Amino acid sequence: MFLIWPSIEARRFGNSDASEFKPERWMSKLPDGDSGDSGAVLPPPVGSTHGWNGVFTFVEGMCIGFRLALFEYKVILADLIKNFEFLPVDELDGLIETVFSSTAQPYVVGKKSEGVKIPLRVKCIQL
Repeated sequence: MFLIWPSIEARRFGNSDASEFKPERWMSKLPDGDSGDSGAVLPPPVGSTHGWNGVFTFVEGMCIGFRLALFEYKVILADLIKNFEFLPVDELDGLIETVFSSTAQPYVVGKKSEGVKIPLRVKCIQL
């Protein structure tokens, strides 16, 4: 289990009132202003999960916690990635372009036959 509370409450992110219960901070007003007494509504649900389809189920009724799980993956990745520096390859002799299918697929222009890749040098900056 990965605890996100320290990140939420971190004052360095500008959350001076993070410990206060304020659900309205995640709500927005309706364009016509007709949203009841508070004027706030929850954002509309996302209709598709795009590249994440099939990760939690292959049917329409998805796992109710899939958005939380994806968020946790992203938080863990962000926590791990800060330990590395990603640099372009010096000898790259072409531009990187992207082909879109079910996912974005980068390739080196002129070397598409070599397959999907994005040449990078990865350097560990801290452990």
